[in-house]
Amino acid sequence: MMRDELTIRSYHEAGHAVAHWLSNIDVEFIALGKSDGKGARVESAGGLAINEHTAKIFGQRMLIIAWAGWAADLGHLKSVDPHASPYDVKGWGSDREKACAILSRMGLKTKSEGFYQEEARQLMQKPDAWERVVAVAEALMSHDSLSRFEFGGLMEGLGRLSSTYWSDLKKRHDSWWAENFA
Repeated sequence: MMRDELTIRSYHEAGHAVAHWLSNIDVEFIALGKSDGKGARVESAGGLAINEHTAKIFGQRMLIIAWAGWAADLGHLKSVDPHASPYDVKGWGSDREKACAILSRMGLKTKSEGFYQEEARQLMQKPDAWERVVAVAEALMSHDSLSRFEFGGLMEGLGRLSSTYWSDLKKRHDSWWAENFA
């Protein structure tokens, strides 16, 4: 298995896309940006912007989505080199900036990013999610972009995270914070 730039970008964007699905945020389009020059990206339906309103409603989901690109790239790296370090994953600085902006809008300290980064890693490691990450990455490597219909077909059978998951995640975060920083 190779770790060329196309593969890395494909897995990264696939992670973001699968996290959108799990978070029940519709994906409009996924692109690697080779053919349109706009850069690699996952566009959500309605263009989910980071602001006070969306941070209150979708903040945790946005944090998982932001870190899922790194998590999927790490999953691929570990499949190539099981001894590789998470620090070997490159190119996620803009995702970290987004995560920090979301945390700020949510009124959380940037130290919380580690919690959500680890949560995204665990979600992407689940076999059913990882299977979809691989399928989306392979499709992107072949076609450079996927429509919402093509993406939806690849997600068929993969459930969404429940409202209970999200409320439990908040409780786990609060407990984690109390144990580590209170």
